[in-house]
Amino acid sequence: MAERTFKSPGVRAFEIDRSGPTPAGPTGVPAGIIGTSQEGPAFVPITVSSFSEFESKFGFISGDQFGPIAAKEWLRNANALTYVRVLGAGDGKRRSTTDGTVTRAGFVVGERQPLGTQFLGDNPEANSGGAGEGRTFFLGCFMSESAGSTFLQDAGISRADNSVLDGLGAASVLRGVLMAASGVNLRLSCSNGVMNRGNTPTSTMTSSYKGQNGADDTGTTVGFLTGTVNYVNSSPKFTMLLPGHKGNNFPRVLTASFDPVDRDYFANVFNKDPLAIQDHGYVLYTHYDVYSEYAVVTGSGITATGSNEINGSVSGLYSGSSDVAFLLTGALDRNTSAAASPNYENFRERFRAARTPFIVSQKFGGSAKNLFRIHLLSDGVLKGKSSDPAGSNTKYKLSIENVSKSPDALDKYGTFDLVLRDFYDTDENVFAYESHRNLNLDPTSPNYIARRIGDLNTFYDFDQAAGSQKLVVQGKYPNVSSRIRVEMTSDVDDAEIDATALPLGFRGLDHLNTSGSNGLAAPPDAGNLSGSIEGSSDHIALFLKAAVQPPVPLRKNLARGLSPRKIPVRSLYWGVQFEKQELLNEPNKSTVADPTIANLTKFFPDSHPSNLNPLTGSNAGESDSSGFVLDADRFNNNGFTLENVRVATGSNGLATTVDSFLVNSWSYVRGGGISDSPANKTRAFKVDDTASPSVRRLAKFTMPFQQGFDGVNIFDKNASRLNNLSAKGEMDDSNRGLTDGNTVGSFKKALDVIGEKADVDIQLLALPGMRVATLSDSAITTVENRFDALYLMDIEERDTVNSVLTSSVQNVSVTNTVSAFNDRALDSSFAAAYFPDLSMDVQVKTLNSATKTVTSNTSTVQVPPSVAVLGAFAFNDSVAFPWFAPAGFARGSIAANSTAVRLNEDNIDDLNDKRINPIVSFPNSQGPVVFGQRTLQTAATALDRVNVRRLLIDLRRSVKQVAQQLIFEPNRESTLQRFTALVTPIMKRVQQNQGIDRFKVVIDSSTTTQADIENNTVRGKIFLQPTRTAEFISLDFVVTNSGVDGL
Repeated sequence: MAERTFKSPGVRAFEIDRSGPTPAGPTGVPAGIIGTSQEGPAFVPITVSSFSEFESKFGFISGDQFGPIAAKEWLRNANALTYVRVLGAGDGKRRSTTDGTVTRAGFVVGERQPLGTQFLGDNPEANSGGAGEGRTFFLGCFMSESAGSTFLQDAGISRADNSVLDGLGAASVLRGVLMAASGVNLRLSCSNGVMNRGNTPTSTMTSSYKGQNGADDTGTTVGFLTGTVNYVNSSPKFTMLLPGHKGNNFPRVLTASFDPVDRDYFANVFNKDPLAIQDHGYVLYTHYDVYSEYAVVTGSGITATGSNEINGSVSGLYSGSSDVAFLLTGALDRNTSAAASPNYENFRERFRAARTPFIVSQKFGGSAKNLFRIHLLSDGVLKGKSSDPAGSNTKYKLSIENVSKSPDALDKYGTFDLVLRDFYDTDENVFAYESHRNLNLDPTSPNYIARRIGDLNTFYDFDQAAGSQKLVVQGKYPNVSSRIRVEMTSDVDDAEIDATALPLGFRGLDHLNTSGSNGLAAPPDAGNLSGSIEGSSDHIALFLKAAVQPPVPLRKNLARGLSPRKIPVRSLYWGVQFEKQELLNEPNKSTVADPTIANLTKFFPDSHPSNLNPLTGSNAGESDSSGFVLDADRFNNNGFTLENVRVATGSNGLATTVDSFLVNSWSYVRGGGISDSPANKTRAFKVDDTASPSVRRLAKFTMPFQQGFDGVNIFDKNASRLNNLSAKGEMDDSNRGLTDGNTVGSFKKALDVIGEKADVDIQLLALPGMRVATLSDSAITTVENRFDALYLMDIEERDTVNSVLTSSVQNVSVTNTVSAFNDRALDSSFAAAYFPDLSMDVQVKTLNSATKTVTSNTSTVQVPPSVAVLGAFAFNDSVAFPWFAPAGFARGSIAANSTAVRLNEDNIDDLNDKRINPIVSFPNSQGPVVFGQRTLQTAATALDRVNVRRLLIDLRRSVKQVAQQLIFEPNRESTLQRFTALVTPIMKRVQQNQGIDRFKVVIDSSTTTQADIENNTVRGKIFLQPTRTAEFISLDFVVTNSGVDGL
């Protein structure tokens, strides 16, 4: 893939038309905003011309993110905005070459969380101070196939002792991944055999975290790593215990079912909100549904048979109990890994965009070839519903359809369509965000998929040494799509693959590595069970360590109903089935979304450079290691291909889609290996079958996007939002990283991005809502180094006891706020501070996932002053010029309801005296008004006013533009005269528009000496008197072969 790099560090921004017809481009000099947003590329400066264009790239206003609200206020009266989205980038430095992690990015399971003070602290909902660190736990059970089911066998899942499943033997099936809070352990209730070493805990237990055995305060064992399943009214119930959790507001004993249709199904009972992990003691991060018609919970062939246990038979209803549930951690100590043992706790990873598995061709020489995969242009997690669990990448799914071999013997490249769909649509009611028709794999064709969709990957390369980080652009073709890009394999892009290749399937989804010999930890007493255990003494430990994710649900057939009323449904897609497969003989009956698919999209770590990672994928042909099946295609036979569809053939030998044949013969064979059956007229699907239009309509399949990640701590509201409270906590608590904290480090890196003046042109800078001193200091440094932008600053507010405001229950003290700000002794004419916050009505839009319609509701939000002040600046520039004061009733009115603090005359005087511009609600006025225009400069000169600084910024930009024409011109008197002739009209225009009273341009031998001429340098001076000021300002500038400086 082509890569465009640059020799010097910094950012190179590129405008890319992604939407067909060229929209009206940005006009004027943009304001620059750094902030969070619902979606969009991160750390890439994007310039937009309207708020509708902003929404198309960065999503709707959510109400709790100030950047998009500020963008809307600016774009009410301006036509250019540059936005830099922030996601979790940790300390902003390259990832570790030792373990692949990014310092301070993401999270570590079970670590201490910020408390109300934003300092890390022991879990207040845990006993004994909550000092212990939580772990990742894997919940599962032993399962056997139900009568008539080959659910596990089709996936290639064998018993842990490598014996073949025969419908009676059980396998170890992973059902969920839980994460425990610090100070809390997770255990199961167990009532059979010697594993019952203590009394079953009750809801009144007082236990503390004492390590892996789950001991209570007296040393008595509380719960086990294996647990009893009791069948109650045919539902397999188990009980989870939380040793160490206080249980003040939520229970420490939870009884739930493994049956997805039971109202007590564990995914319904357990907490799924990461932000509530300390309150509940845990969070259910992912879960995988298995319906009873496919497999049932039983210890057949694993646990000892007794009068109170479920045994051999897998049909009918059960009574009694058996120790067939398990809740295990990784085999090693917390937050550690080894070559063949993953670290399941460490999620220290920066943000990333979701992507599909590789789409593959038909088999050539016995194996399919990787063709391409699709990446979202938006970084981070994209949820389809606000109610979706955190981390779910559920906005989009991808379909390939209308696969067709070429009818032209001379042009062998066939065609296909690619459709970007809504995650929650159905095959019978498709909602397509984008449809790309008649694509091909011919690099010379105008319909080449990379050319039609685009393959440019623009990203900030963090993984370089300090000083060498820069924006990198990979790819050849501009991104026509506004949502996705294509990653082509080199074989396709270099035309080295067979021209008849067509997309017929996709690689197996990325999967968890849990089933190897060193993945999960078996109970220390697992080999000591009494009774006959159908094998060696460590037989049950072997089964526990072999826990495997259930197979990815794949479409089995294209029919609905039962014989004799079974009918074909040609609208159905092959591949991943996004609806529930509840019934064995009617797998397509349900139209309800399967939550398993959403859970499969969630992020797990995969970046360790040498040790086995928790998640593996995109690795066709990789050999097994230490019992782990690593090849994502072979793992549960999750790799999909149309060549595994058994079809009926007609007299011509090609597939036929006559109703009776489609219903009775077309089916997906998960393990492949379909033999031709002339007697039954069935065989495997072939590319040649797509010559028939009716077959072409059935040659379609769907897959999800995986691994989108925000790079944030999902267990803390402020840290997950990368807001000012998180930044304050990081700066207050050295354990959170100080300037290397995730929030502070990410915003500082965004300032580096926007600070590259050679590539990003802005006139104003705002970090709406980010008030901590280290960030505002960095922002001031950024604009001073740029020398062409003014920073609009939100200041830290103090309460009546002089504490920084961190909650809505505190009352703002103007006196303490002003005093604390003055103590910082800031001095810069490139920054202006405003106070106080404002109450503003905001239009919050949401997309209805069912109707796909956008609804808009008004919400009253308290916003930082920079949000509204940007609107005042934009209005000022639309009715006047930058050198007019953006203040007062004429140009300083703000579109807000009221100020958060009512200022009196003394407050206003105090604010002005300390160079803070007050925003005032006057009686009988239409709304709040900006009533000051001071910069932070301490010296009493013209530059202590906003309009003068903006005047000089505007003049500097204009003079630089005309001065560029003189670079490399002969350094003689005529050139100096020409320079004067170019600059003078600029000054006259400003003078005529009331920006300056007088000016003088001097560019002659008195400013450019003979030594300057010999050094190929032109020097000049512009003297000017800003309107209504008494100060004269001398502006020096220098023109050299390397550009223009000064002024």
